[in-house]
Amino acid sequence: MAASSSSSPRCPWPDLQPELLGVVLSRLPSHADRVRLAAVCRPWRSNARLLRPLPPLLPWLALCDGTFLSLPDGAIHRLPAADDGVSVRASTGSRLFLVHGDGRCSLMSPSPSATTPVPEAASWFQGKPVVRKVVASDHLIAALVESKNSETAKVIISTRGQPWDTTRCSTMEWAEPEGGLVSDIAIFKGKIYALLTTKMKRYRQHELRILDDGHEQTIHGTLPGQEAWYDPNSTEFHLQRNYLVVSGDRLSSSGCAHW
Repeated sequence: MAASSSSSPRCPWPDLQPELLGVVLSRLPSHADRVRLAAVCRPWRSNARLLRPLPPLLPWLALCDGTFLSLPDGAIHRLPAADDGVSVRASTGSRLFLVHGDGRCSLMSPSPSATTPVPEAASWFQGKPVVRKVVASDHLIAALVESKNSETAKVIISTRGQPWDTTRCSTMEWAEPEGGLVSDIAIFKGKIYALLTTKMKRYRQHELRILDDGHEQTIHGTLPGQEAWYDPNSTEFHLQRNYLVVSGDRLSSSGCAHW
């Protein structure tokens, strides 16, 4: 950005070439850092809006008090648009899913700030179910919800032909089968995947299923190995939680134990 010779004229920061700005942006995985970069000067802010596609941002964590924690800096944020009359706040990765007090639903992008209505989702949350997870892409949005009166969960999926075209969307529901528990959902390569856990005597079996547009359950394969969940000789109690993790071109499952 500056000439190698001290006698040569320096290149002003606002004149940084867009391709170099793109390299810097691609190495900033947090919302806060990208906002700070855009705030340096007007040319950077304008060029940052034009640079697409960029690597996905690290997710924001929705906290119980209505605030959000950004990664990796650990900063706490309170967003006015996500605070006034909002009953459900869920992180969908680089965006936030909001259920407003009047039943409206929307996706909010904190950086840059933009809100996209999701009108078809308004009927999903009647009766105020427990929202376990929401995932979204340009063509898909899915929610894993659980009834307050039972532990039965279901996955509700909305599919669009064009990004956020509400005039051409279809909705389907998939209830977890009897004896099974949907541990997690994820979007991978344009499809909704569900991690189904079933108990088999003293073991838990995990299956990965694809939920497609045809209202069919497609078994994508049984995950290798079995996980012991009960030991009569142990005095310790722990709860095993399993999650789906998308990393590059791979979808994997990981778990952690809570004592």
